[in-house]
Order: sequence, then structure tokens, then C-alpha cells
Amino acid sequence: MKNIKKFYILVFLLFVGALLIMAVACNPSDGEEPFKVERDENGNEYVLSEDKDGYDLKYVCVSEEESVTVPEHFNGLPVKSVLANSFRNCSRVKNISVPNGINVKGLAFFGCSSLETLTIPDINYGRLGQLFGTRYFDGTQKTDHDLYGTTSKVYYIPRSLKSVTLTNASNLYSRVFSNCQNLVSIEILGSVDTVGVCAFADCTSLKNLSLPASIKEIDTSGMADCTSLEHIDLPQNLTRIGMLAFKGDKALKDIVIPDSVRALGLSAFLDCTGLKNITIGSGMAYINKNAFAHCRNVENLYFNAKNTEDFSNDAHRIFAELGKNTAGTKVYIGSTVEKVPAYMLFPHNEQEYCPNVTEIVFAENSNCAIIGEYAFSFLRNLKSVTLADGLETIGNSAFCQTNSLERITIPKTVTKILSGAFIGSKALEEIEFEEAGNWKVYTTSTDYVSVSVKNSVANVNYFTDKYRRYDWEKT
Repeated sequence: MKNIKKFYILVFLLFVGALLIMAVACNPSDGEEPFKVERDENGNEYVLSEDKDGYDLKYVCVSEEESVTVPEHFNGLPVKSVLANSFRNCSRVKNISVPNGINVKGLAFFGCSSLETLTIPDINYGRLGQLFGTRYFDGTQKTDHDLYGTTSKVYYIPRSLKSVTLTNASNLYSRVFSNCQNLVSIEILGSVDTVGVCAFADCTSLKNLSLPASIKEIDTSGMADCTSLEHIDLPQNLTRIGMLAFKGDKALKDIVIPDSVRALGLSAFLDCTGLKNITIGSGMAYINKNAFAHCRNVENLYFNAKNTEDFSNDAHRIFAELGKNTAGTKVYIGSTVEKVPAYMLFPHNEQEYCPNVTEIVFAENSNCAIIGEYAFSFLRNLKSVTLADGLETIGNSAFCQTNSLERITIPKTVTKILSGAFIGSKALEEIEFEEAGNWKVYTTSTDYVSVSVKNSVANVNYFTDKYRRYDWEKT
């Protein structure tokens, strides 16, 4: 009996002790209640932030308002965060704006089924969908943010959301906007230096994309399959465009690659079938395979790369099928070019050559000294070539198999014409030298015959028949 009494006394004491502990925990010595909810005149709810030097927005109270701007201050202190589910009952809100300096937590906008425009400082959690969550709510679209990844993470984003602006972005994480198929406009402001892997991939409705000047790199598939994107201004500080960066952007009409860009990745603009004008800047040093393959509607190619690495004949296909669907494609060699890379427009096979390149024009103030081997070979419909003073060397087979070329003028500055330069050019009837003179034609590495070029008609035979396989050197 005594043991039973002792047991009940012990239970009672433990119960009283527990109550005392709870009382102390709920009433800290400084008198503050860290989770106490406070309200402003509009009914919005706030709680003190963890460090107690500001407030976190806990709940937004709206009735008929279509636009909501999160306050920057409450009770004289800054608003620091927008917490999860803060907008949980805001199904009518169409526009939300969050000022710079406020952190938006995941799930903050869960349930915003009518949202059309969203302006926030940054996406700190890596993907736009994390702001809306993984649970379905009315009016949403299932979005797979890991479209090109090894795992799949599904979020539900309002179908109504058309425009997002990041006003103070510090990072564009991999797949941050990937597969957001209803977004029409995205504006990025801030100090971002890299567009992450697949950051905008498969945003199939995206028409307007604005990037900050700070961007230096567009990573793999950064804007791939944005099939509605018609135009983009690439930042002037950009130095690298990664592989597949713009692959499949079929609505893109013009692309200007800034002089700052040094490297263009594998298949960077593959299948951009809507492209009409391509401009390659002076700083380009390396262009990888298939960079502009299957861009069949290009009308003008402006090539300004000062001295890019030679294109390989090993199926590089840089411009495979360039202008295939056009009535004629013009290639302009800019004044900054010092050498036309070997195999520039060379085909991998008969089906992939640049069939409708009809004209090649070198700038009047050209600095180009060399046309690399096979640079303009197999251009079946090439009819006009305008070379400029300053050119010194025409490489091996540079214009071979240009079956529609009837006439070409060799500038007086040319001192070397290497073997097969015009071989197989069946329509060629006239090769005019701006300056008559004597040339050495090397039948072996040391032996040569002297040839005097005078009139334009007689010169054709030298290059298409009699001495077509030999190197020429001006004396």
C-alpha cells in the first residue's frame, strides 16, 4: 500500500515539474514572446525574426485586391522574410511584388492560382517551383524542374503566371526556370555571372528574356528548346557559350555573338531553323562541332573572328546545311579577320554542304592574310567572290568544286596560291590578276617552272588543268 502511495506522489511531482518547465519555456526571462503574432492595420500577420532585429511576414490578408506589395517595414523594423504559406488564401491575387532585401521562403506562394506577374529579389532555393511547392492546387501546371537531370523533382506552378522579374539576383541555379512552359517574359537584374545548366531549358512560351550585363557564361543547355524565343541581347561581358546552349530555339531570328565571347560549345545553336542572320564577334577563338548545324534559313553570315582555330575536317560540320532553304546566302568576312579558318564551310557529306551560299564578300578594309584550306570548297551555287587587298595566301583547295563560280579577281597582294585552289570549278572562265607578273609553280618541293600571268582568260587553264595540283608562289 505504501508503495502505491509513493508511486502516485512521484507521478504528481513529475507532473508539477513538467508544468513548471513549460511555464519557464513559454515565459523567457527577457519577457519576449518569440512566436507572438502581430498584425498591421491591413490585417497582415508578422512574427519577430530569429535574430529579433526585424519581422517575418507570416500571413497576407487580402480580400478583393489583385496586386500586393510586401511592406518593407513593420513596427519600425525591416521585414526580413516572407514565410511559407504566407499567401495561402490569395487565390485572386494577380500581381505580387517583394522589395529588395526580403528573403522569400519556399512555399511562400502556395495557392496563388491566379498569379500573373511576380517580382522578387532572388530565388534562394534554386528553382522557381519551390516557391509554390510540390502539392497540387487549382489552376496549376505540373513542372519537372530536372528535365535534363538524373532525378525528377515535380512542382506545381500557376498556369496563369506569365512574367517573372528577379530584381537582385545573385545566382541562376541549374534548372531554375526549366520547363516553366507558360512563362512569356523573364527579366533578370543583379550581379549574376553564370546562366546555370538548363536554367531556362524548355520554356516553350518564353518570348522575352533579359539578362544582366554581368553574365560571363551560359552553361550547357542554358536556353535550349525555348521554341518561342525570337530575340535575345547577349551581354557584352559574355566570354563562353556552352554546349547546346540555344539548341532548338526555332523562333530565334537573329543572333549577335559579342566580341567578348572566346568559345562556342558543341551544338550551341543546333537546329535553330528560324535564324536568318548570324554575327560572330571578333574575339571568337574556338568553335566546336555542329555549332550552327541545320540552320537552314540563314540569309546572312557575318564572320568577324580575328583568328579562330582551324575547323577540323573530321566531321566538324560547323555550318552544315547553312541556308539550305534560302534563295541565296551571303557570307561576309569582316575587317577584323586575319585568317579564314580551314574547312570553314566544308561539308561532312554531300547532303550537308552549304548548298545556297551564293556570295562571299571580304570587307574593303580587310586585314585577312590567309584563306585556309578547303575554306569555301563544295559551294555548288557560289557565283560571286569579292577578295580584298591584303590577302596573301589562298590555301589548298580553298575554292575547289565551286561549280557555279564563273569569275574571280586575285588581288595584287596575293603571293601564294596553293595546290588545287580552284580544282573542279567547272564554270570558271576567267581568273583576273590585278597585277600581272611572274610566278614559280613548284612541280616538286624544290623544282619549279616559271609562269607569266597576263590576261584573265588564259589564266584559268593553269589552275583548273595544267598546274592545278601545284603550289604557286609570286616572284
